[in-house]
Amino acid sequence: MLSTTEQQSISVGWGRFLDDDENFRVAPAVIHSDLNCEHILLDGRSHRLAGVIDWEDAAVGDPALDFAGLLDCGQPFVRSVLAAYGGHGDMGILARAGFYQAIGPCYQVLYGLDVGAQEHVIQGLNGLRTVWARKKR
Repeated sequence: MLSTTEQQSISVGWGRFLDDDENFRVAPAVIHSDLNCEHILLDGRSHRLAGVIDWEDAAVGDPALDFAGLLDCGQPFVRSVLAAYGGHGDMGILARAGFYQAIGPCYQVLYGLDVGAQEHVIQGLNGLRTVWARKKR
């Protein structure tokens, strides 16, 4: 469904990630697994964290997966969350989060194929094209 050039670009990105042993030297932690701006509740007056919702996908895994979803909230927000995260973060957490965010559209394509929802397939493919075109620059 992708052009040969698009496939090669994505394949190179996957290869770089998989070939870097540092990406697998991760201290697993309990993670939300679907953390994004929509699941964070802020107090309207103080603008402080009031809660985090939708924990049904919680699992033990790479904390960078949660930061991938937070990248859409903006770098200043992500950096403040990482600072509050304390000693649990590692040097590669944001790089891994960027990779996980970049492959996110793959899940949308697979979901669309699984349930026969062509609109999800198209959105996922467009997302892959957009993300990986940016990575090439």
